[in-house]
Amino acid sequence: MVDLDPKNAVAQAGLASLAGASDPAAAQARLKQLLASQSADSGNPEQAAALHFALGNLYAGQSRWSDAEQAYFQAQRLAPDNPDYAFNLAVSLDHLFQAKPALMYYQRAQQLLPARGGANLDPSALARRIAQLAAADAEAPAASPAGRWRSCSSTSAGAPARRRSGSTAARRCPR
Repeated sequence: MVDLDPKNAVAQAGLASLAGASDPAAAQARLKQLLASQSADSGNPEQAAALHFALGNLYAGQSRWSDAEQAYFQAQRLAPDNPDYAFNLAVSLDHLFQAKPALMYYQRAQQLLPARGGANLDPSALARRIAQLAAADAEAPAASPAGRWRSCSSTSAGAPARRRSGSTAARRCPR
């Protein structure tokens, strides 16, 4: 395919992904070079999405989950109807302990599966993970306003502030 169309970003992304196993730094450099030459605004968003997806896969293979999340987000933004992109974004968010956004993208991937048959997902495993995250979300205590504040001291020595009644209580200040 690359011989027929050397500018085919999907084929180039595939080659870079294969090279990533033996030389991840070279594969990363090649993918970034291809992304720089591929403008999503003037080019083909699907091809740019494939490059971001391949870059995300490269980062995920190195457990660089924050970088993978950013790459998958770009892929999903450019091709929002691709269940693989939504799923991998969810996995990266899951690894970053961002359960609520992960759940949202897992659900998005599940919604997209019927319309885009042939996705590289196991629907039953996807449904199990959605159920696990939904159950954990339902069990989590409701966030109280106090949960959004951290303790801070009113004195340089760190002593808690005194109430008029004479009792001590930690003051709250925004994070």
